[in-house]
Amino acid sequence: MVDERLLERAKKISCTCRGIKVLVADLHRVFADTIAMILNLSGFSAFPACTVSEAVKIAREQAMDVAMLELLIGETDAIDAAECILAVWACCLIIIWTG
Repeated sequence: MVDERLLERAKKISCTCRGIKVLVADLHRVFADTIAMILNLSGFSAFPACTVSEAVKIAREQAMDVAMLELLIGETDAIDAAECILAVWACCLIIIWTG
C-alpha cells in the first residue's frame, strides 16, 4: 500500500526538478547509467558519461546545470573535466565524489 502523502510529496519534488540538466560521469558505465536513470525518474534530465572526453562532449552540446563527476574517470580526472565544463558553462554546479 502506497502512502498517498508520500506520493504527492514525490510528485511535487519531481515538478521542481523538471528541466534541470545533470551530467553524471563515472568510470563504470553501470554506475553512471544507474545514477542517470534515478535522476531521470526523479524529474531531472540526466546524461551519463564514462570518460572525461565523453563528459566534455556532452557538456558542450547541452547547457548543463549540474555536473556530478567521479574523481577518477579514465584518462584524466574530474578536475580536468570540471575545468573544461566550466570553460563552456561557467554557471554549472560541479560536484566531485570519490569512493
